[in-house]
Amino acid sequence: MCEEDKDMSIVLNNTRAKLNILKAKAKQIKNDPHLRHQPNKEQIERYNEICGDFEEHQMQIIIEK
Repeated sequence: MCEEDKDMSIVLNNTRAKLNILKAKAKQIKNDPHLRHQPNKEQIERYNEICGDFEEHQMQIIIEK
C-alpha cells in the first residue's frame, strides 16, 4: 500500500466508526418510547451537534483532497 492508500484507509475507518456510533444512538432512541415520541430541545440540539460534526468531518476530507 502506498502512503495515500493508508491515509484514505484510516479516514474510511474513522468515518465508519462515527457512522456506527450514530447508528447505535439512533437504535437506542428508536427502542426507547419516551425518546422516540417526545424529543426534547436538548436531544434535538445533541442530534444536530453530532450530525454537524459528521458533516463537517466529511467536508474536511473533501477539502484535504
